[in-house]
Amino acid sequence: MAPVMSLQKLTIFMTLFGSAVATIQELEVSQVIKEVLSGPLRDSKVAFVVEEDLEKTLDVGKILKAVSEPAYYLRLFQDSCGAEEEDCYEYPLTSNGVVIAIVESYTWWPLWSPPENWSPRGVLLFSTAVSLSCKAEAFLNTPLLSRTESVALLCPQFQNESWKNLSYTLLTWLPFASSKKLWRVGDWDLSVFTSFERLFPDRFSDFHGNEVTIAYNADDQPLLFQREDGQFDGTNYRMLQLLARWLNFSYSFTSDPLWGERNANGTWTGILGYLHRGEKDLVLNYITLTPDRVEDFDISVTYHSEGFGIMLKVPPPLPRWQNVIFPFSTELWAAVVLGLILTGIFFHLFNRRFENSFSKNFLMVFQCLVLKSLDSIPENWDVRCFLGSWFFSSWILSVSYTCNLIAVLTVPVYPKRIETKEEIAGSDLRMCMVDYGEFVPEALAVSTDVTLSALGAKMDLVPIVEPLPYMGEEGCISLVLEGTHAHTETYAYMEIMYSDLGHGEYVYSLRKQLYEGNLAFVFKKGTPWRYKFNLGIQSLVEAGLVEKWYRDLMSEFEKGSREGGLIELQPLSVGHLQGPFLLLLTGLVMAFLVLAGEYSIHASKKAN
Repeated sequence: MAPVMSLQKLTIFMTLFGSAVATIQELEVSQVIKEVLSGPLRDSKVAFVVEEDLEKTLDVGKILKAVSEPAYYLRLFQDSCGAEEEDCYEYPLTSNGVVIAIVESYTWWPLWSPPENWSPRGVLLFSTAVSLSCKAEAFLNTPLLSRTESVALLCPQFQNESWKNLSYTLLTWLPFASSKKLWRVGDWDLSVFTSFERLFPDRFSDFHGNEVTIAYNADDQPLLFQREDGQFDGTNYRMLQLLARWLNFSYSFTSDPLWGERNANGTWTGILGYLHRGEKDLVLNYITLTPDRVEDFDISVTYHSEGFGIMLKVPPPLPRWQNVIFPFSTELWAAVVLGLILTGIFFHLFNRRFENSFSKNFLMVFQCLVLKSLDSIPENWDVRCFLGSWFFSSWILSVSYTCNLIAVLTVPVYPKRIETKEEIAGSDLRMCMVDYGEFVPEALAVSTDVTLSALGAKMDLVPIVEPLPYMGEEGCISLVLEGTHAHTETYAYMEIMYSDLGHGEYVYSLRKQLYEGNLAFVFKKGTPWRYKFNLGIQSLVEAGLVEKWYRDLMSEFEKGSREGGLIELQPLSVGHLQGPFLLLLTGLVMAFLVLAGEYSIHASKKAN
């Protein structure tokens, strides 16, 4: 019977010991949580979760009652929180707050199968496994903590081999460290861990030379491209170089001609497909933000704003003789004619007491307009002042016309251009774009906007042709030059492309762009170090470097286009002077008709 009694005593002792430990843990957990909420997490949105099995041994209500700071307590049960039960993961788990989890086992299901929309800024684990390590490495390498920006584990242990002296050690994990990835931050002390940054040390201050893999398309001027010598350049590449130097990482590239679009089964193609499959870490190309992309990828802060431009062929110039009309606008020509008529009428009313005919008075006014000297002038000073004012006005008009005529003699006169999307939609022009997986064709086709849907209905997609310098964009360019299509593509890239191919002077782009938006880097879902890139990108933007690099590269391409001979000086030719010569011929014919009329009248009077 003695062994049985000993076993009973041991069982009673272990039960009492477990109860005592649980009581101590409740008190310690309550106190530490209270200190955490009032100290480093005082400005954060906090949610509590507790492992289901622990609710049987810990009095969670007692713990939370001892905590005076505001926080949410969420009960999670795997059976009732399936994929269709999104209500189980509502705010604040979907926000960028902090989750405090009291856990016993690192196999707890939310650590391994966290909901996709559970993306807290930080996770603080309270382990109830009293030991020196409390399996910290296993906890900190679970999927939830691997994809979270800031993580920490409070590991309980008894000090001085006394079960009454329970304390907590703060641990975190450095995934990029070459050694000693498990970092013991220190023993919990409210006077030490006074801020969020103290509680959650920066795990990604140094990438320790680790490689960031990048999927890219090298035909994306001026953001990311390869020069003739094979070297990479571009605004985004220069950003990457500085980020790599700051964070101490290397990088490698994998090319794909397709940008990427989401298939019906939820997969992605192209460079975005590499990220979605988890094969690559980052995409640097021209990526605008769309609902599908924001849903399936992590997005950085924006660094530039741009849209899809529309390029059209410059309409053929009008006949060169119209140069003689071009120096003045239609409104000014109308004002000149109206001024001539009114001045002629008023001058005749002022000057009729001198018995001059209306034709002679009107001829004097017209002579002033063309700066021809008068044979005689009225003797009355009132009439002279009126005529002098008109002569001065005529002199200003004549000089202005002559100067403008000289300036535009070699400038072709063009008809009114298409300047808006609405005009394209109502014209016979069709749209053209290379089929490389951008969202624009589909967005236009399903748009509820009448103009955009009309453009989508007229969209013709041309295939990618990799051997060509611009991967098939040449197909759309030829259609634009034929005058049958308008070409849409990212604005800066299209400007560079047309200039580089020598077509810059034959085309023009609309001022208003399609789907103008913010550009950003794209990461695979659950990238915990995205915030470091955000800090670096924001610093480069605020310093003005991104805008400077963008303008420098655009100027470089434009300079190369000018040096290629797009802008040439032209000597005057007979063709340029069609208008002035026609005007001269018209004047000579009118003068001859007047002379003939005067001769006929004179001969008739002489005969009588």
